[in-house]
Amino acid sequence: ASWEQVWNPKWKTSLYGGWLAVMYDDNAKALIAAATCGPISGSNSALPATIGVGASAANLGGITTSMASGSLSNVQNCDPNWQIGYIGTRTQWNVTSQFYMGIDILYTKMYTGFKGLAVLRSTNERPSGIYSIEDQDNLAVTFRVHRDFVL
Repeated sequence: ASWEQVWNPKWKTSLYGGWLAVMYDDNAKALIAAATCGPISGSNSALPATIGVGASAANLGGITTSMASGSLSNVQNCDPNWQIGYIGTRTQWNVTSQFYMGIDILYTKMYTGFKGLAVLRSTNERPSGIYSIEDQDNLAVTFRVHRDFVL
């Protein structure tokens, strides 16, 4: 959805937003659960309650895995459904008919169904351990200068 207000020939402001929800059927949920939500190889128990977020591989109590690097397992909340919403505004100043400047502010929030703890197998960017999966927020500010060259 969007709305634009033209204040005068030189100034205008827009407001926009949207929402997207991804919902999986039971078959897809079962396939995703089999790949990410079960216990790590060699472990039949849930995540140890005494291990905190960001625990190192040494703190995993000897649990080992044969997963590929960057893989997740033992996801506490096995719901792959997710949603994303955003709202933004843009104000533009038309300096001339062929040159304008504007600023755009955009806030985005992603809601994950996997919220909770999960075990991550080591990657180059992040060590193995137990991590918290949370909703994500993002704020973006963009300044734009635009010039048309008409031949």
